[in-house]
Amino acid sequence: MPESPLVDPLSILLQRPPGSALYTRMQLDGGAWEIAWLLREESARIRALGPGPDVEFRAGAMPQRFQGREILLIPIVVRVGLEVQEHLWESWLNVHQGEPEGGLVYLQDLARQDRLTLHWYGDHRTRERSLVVSNQLRAFAQQAMSEAEQYQPWPMLAFDRARAQLEQRYPSVLALWQALALAN
Repeated sequence: MPESPLVDPLSILLQRPPGSALYTRMQLDGGAWEIAWLLREESARIRALGPGPDVEFRAGAMPQRFQGREILLIPIVVRVGLEVQEHLWESWLNVHQGEPEGGLVYLQDLARQDRLTLHWYGDHRTRERSLVVSNQLRAFAQQAMSEAEQYQPWPMLAFDRARAQLEQRYPSVLALWQALALAN
């Protein structure tokens, strides 16, 4: 499963604590590039999800003003199993991240791909489980691409600070999850 050559998100994820999530571009099954989620969790929690857990994605395009600049924050939260804090993983898409193609390529992939893949990494920092679900983010990605085109680029530091402001309003991933339900 080759990954985008620009970054190694798995190395980043494996340094993070359980409960962390990252999205990445992967070439699954030797086909087209797709967005997949890498999830870091305790092995016991991974096993506790059971054989066929319910999976739901929620995303939102949330403009945030920081130092006179409008920044588009795109939180993406996945729920696997029950609607409780321990079954939610958040990631944040930055359409102006510092890659040559920028973050828009992630929205483009999400707008076209048929499936979403999740890979969990447990206590020994090895992949313990994978799930594939239908792409619940396609329509959102198409809409977000149109909205993102209206914004001027911003530096990563501005994105991080704007995100911190928004996280004060939604101090837990559960609060963000609930807010995303109201936004859609």
